[in-house]
Amino acid sequence: MTGGMCPECGVGDMSEEKCPNARRRPRCVNCCPCHKDDSTPTLGPIRRRNGVAGQVAYDVTVTYPGEDAARVSFVGSTFGGPVLMVTASGVETFVTDPARFGAFGPGWVRRFFS
Repeated sequence: MTGGMCPECGVGDMSEEKCPNARRRPRCVNCCPCHKDDSTPTLGPIRRRNGVAGQVAYDVTVTYPGEDAARVSFVGSTFGGPVLMVTASGVETFVTDPARFGAFGPGWVRRFFS
């Protein structure tokens, strides 16, 4: 299987993040048990919202083991630059060196939490 969404979780992008250990049952690294540890969060669907002048936001529900699910938004630009993380309670934090997670998009959000 190449490309498309993960058949297991429906979130992971198989073209970028297919687990090489999941041979009989293809999975992305987001949901494959061999990539999980006790601190790895589970991500819900990542939704895109468009703003003005190239502004874009990605919303995701994040669940850490033993904690309630929380909604997190990342606001950035299609032209690069700073990325702002906004929690459900309204706390805003700039992401330090957002380029280390690659191009801003759904894959960026998954790499942020991995």
